[in-house]
Amino acid sequence: MNRISLNLINTRKVQLVPVIFVIIFIIGCKKNVSDSLDKKVEHKNIVLTTNQNKKDTVISVEVPNIEGRYDLVEGYGKGPGSIHDYTIYKGILFINRISNNEFGFVKVIKRHQLTPNAMHGVLSFYNNQFYRKEINYSEKSIYHALSWSIEKNDDMLYTIEYTSNMTTYTIWKKSNPEADVYISLRKTLQKEKEGYTKFYKNIYNNSDITGKDGFSIYKTGKKYIVNDSAFLEKWKAYTKK
Repeated sequence: MNRISLNLINTRKVQLVPVIFVIIFIIGCKKNVSDSLDKKVEHKNIVLTTNQNKKDTVISVEVPNIEGRYDLVEGYGKGPGSIHDYTIYKGILFINRISNNEFGFVKVIKRHQLTPNAMHGVLSFYNNQFYRKEINYSEKSIYHALSWSIEKNDDMLYTIEYTSNMTTYTIWKKSNPEADVYISLRKTLQKEKEGYTKFYKNIYNNSDITGKDGFSIYKTGKKYIVNDSAFLEKWKAYTKK
């Protein structure tokens, strides 16, 4: 092999070295990019898997069975001034279960020297508390007012009814459904029962009104809860064993 051929071979070797380095560099870069992408994909999959594995915690809460007839033990109303305070000295409350978490009620109470005051409606147990179902007749829809607080302890029951400037507190004791009713309450009670029957059959079961799904809370404003603690102390005294 002559000198020219050797020089040519050496020249080719010199030219091939940079090319080999470039190829190795490119392969290395591709590997690093590939590893980097694999790590990103793997990390992303872990995050997604974690998110997919997250489940909402569902706490099963038993609906209190408040069904029955209750007679008044103690009741009074409290407001911001003494002019609003009053005593309830007679009362009767009927509650019947109409579904797993709903109860219909009829209530009659009497204050001194005043005609009996009556009320009827439906209470719905939702999110571990009772709401009073109300009907918006103009919109033909039902809303749920968080205006009652109810607690049951054996055969005792308390109800607190809130408004923005007045709160009514009542403590009840379960009684015989067939027991006599105070004469002064009978007429009003019968009329209110008829009103509840009409409400339940003709309105509450009217699919045009109740057919709309969805649970909306109707806020009536700030509750007057100033006297709650004093009432709850009374409640503890009645239910203390």
